[in-house]
Amino acid sequence: MILLSLAAIGVLIVTATGSRIYLDACALLSVLGIAYVYGSKRFIPGVLSAVLMLFGLVCFATKISLVPALQPADILHLTLALGWLGVNRDHSLLTTRIG
Repeated sequence: MILLSLAAIGVLIVTATGSRIYLDACALLSVLGIAYVYGSKRFIPGVLSAVLMLFGLVCFATKISLVPALQPADILHLTLALGWLGVNRDHSLLTTRIG
């Protein structure tokens, strides 16, 4: 219920002000949360995946493109995809051990 309330508040803030600060902060906190969880589990590939996703978010927010042929949004999508592949590795290891 709390997450639903926060989502509704976020929609109201974005709709009323046109500001994306709330959404950007939620994305940043999510990636930092992933890094914290994997850091506390000492799962280095998960931490590196979170850092990769954070790098993509920063490139997108600052409009920096390290590869001239790619837009900052392309870098964001590529780093998020690669980051989720690394996070998925932990999930596949867990299901292999359990099942």
